[in-house]
Amino acid sequence: MNHNVPALTPYYPYQQPVPQRPDLNALEEPPGHLIKNRVLAYIIWYFLGLFGGHRFYTGRRKSGWAQLALSLTIAGLPLTLVWWAVDAFYLHKWVHSYNNDMQQQFKSRLFYYEHPSVFVH
Repeated sequence: MNHNVPALTPYYPYQQPVPQRPDLNALEEPPGHLIKNRVLAYIIWYFLGLFGGHRFYTGRRKSGWAQLALSLTIAGLPLTLVWWAVDAFYLHKWVHSYNNDMQQQFKSRLFYYEHPSVFVH
């Protein structure tokens, strides 16, 4: 008998591990990367507000593009300055609205995860 040949081991097929369900009680709030910060929104408004940066941050992309295009023209710059000043009074509402929308979307996804049989046709 040749002792240099390794012994054969029985074949065990690879089994996929059973995925663990996350603790749904710990997932009542959306993850931190989905929530917008009011202080950061005002910092963006202060430094990039003339170019619509705060509007992009709060998910208002169409008006952000309009403000950016208007601020790049010499004739539109005075109007953009007024628009920038008015936005300071609405920015906290936009952040709150964005966060509420994210929370509602997150809760609807959790409901789907908790009750998948409701959505089976």
